[in-house]
Amino acid sequence: MQIKVIQQSRTTIYDVNIARNNYANAQGSVQQAKFNYLFSLKLLNFYSGIPLTL
Repeated sequence: MQIKVIQQSRTTIYDVNIARNNYANAQGSVQQAKFNYLFSLKLLNFYSGIPLTL
């Protein structure tokens, strides 16, 4: 029983790479969401007659 538990909890380099890629993709998605939010906000302000500022 103990050997089976150890074998199931072992992490391979494949699993580490999958986790690292998922983390990198999540970070990219967060940055893209922030950009989309700011872009939409500036676009809305522009069409509302508020001058563009950076």
